[in-house]
Amino acid sequence: MKNNLVSWRPPPEGWVKLNADGSFVSRDSNGGAGFVARDCNGHFLFAGASDCRGVDPLYSELCGIRSALTEAKKAGLPRVILESDSSSAVHLVGGVSARMRPGGQNSWCSSVKTSATVFPEIIIQHTKSDRARERHGGGASSSPATAEAKAETKGSSAVRVAALCGSLRRGSFNRGLLRAAVEICEGSIEGLEIEVVEIAPLPLINTDLEVGGAYPPAVEEFRAKILAADCVLFASPEYNYSIAAPLKNAVDWASRPPNCWAGKPAAIISAGGAFGGGRSQYHLRQVGVFVDLHFINKPELFIKAFEPPQKFDGEGNLIDPEVKVRLKQVLLSLQAFTLRLQKK
Repeated sequence: MKNNLVSWRPPPEGWVKLNADGSFVSRDSNGGAGFVARDCNGHFLFAGASDCRGVDPLYSELCGIRSALTEAKKAGLPRVILESDSSSAVHLVGGVSARMRPGGQNSWCSSVKTSATVFPEIIIQHTKSDRARERHGGGASSSPATAEAKAETKGSSAVRVAALCGSLRRGSFNRGLLRAAVEICEGSIEGLEIEVVEIAPLPLINTDLEVGGAYPPAVEEFRAKILAADCVLFASPEYNYSIAAPLKNAVDWASRPPNCWAGKPAAIISAGGAFGGGRSQYHLRQVGVFVDLHFINKPELFIKAFEPPQKFDGEGNLIDPEVKVRLKQVLLSLQAFTLRLQKK
């Protein structure tokens, strides 16, 4: 398979090849990342593309690699060859034509390596572009993999939401709100996918746990999921007039460099007592200013869980039809705001 930009060689039988790439525009520090997956016969399997804000060329390359590995993991692929035309990125995450080795020189490289450990067999290698000039840093043109991925996914890619619950309790009303949000998206909102990202495994924030530029495995996995998301949905209970400690801990871990929250759209929902968790929302918005989250302003959702009519059943599931309608409006607003920021 060949075009005027790159040559492509099929992988061995039983393997899948991922071509990942990034693009970068120096004047505004924005870029893009994309990937395409094909089997040994050259048949298209899946692709992805995303915008990157506040990045440098290497960051965008690593973003493309990590996104490709994340989707390959979801597809359950056992044997993967990942190619990138960035020799720097390949060298940092494993070496040219070398199997991945443990450790990492910085958080982003460590995150990529963590994503790669789930594959029984994986090779990351450098591939040269037929085009001699360096694409990254000079102009607005997209890389081949990014452009092809955008073409493959145009009109079909969903907005990916990372959903976090500030309460660890299984029967939490706020966790019930997230379950309802997932059901609403699956049943009546096209193009919006929610993944509930658990924060219970995270250790208490402690920079002594950052060794050699890498974070603990649970933190790396959490950060990778936040980075892969297009936007964030917080279910924030109110503890003592403020944010629940587990949620603040999660926000702090993902804010460690490179800041995983930067530039992401977000929304907050909550259920609680007399104020419906409202005071925790306002404190979370204040924290969001520093970590560069962009919250939707309207609609707001504060659920007074103990006032009639009954909002939740005995297991914490949302049963109030009116609240479900209001929750859907929040989700639609978050989707629209995310697409607006992505200029789609």
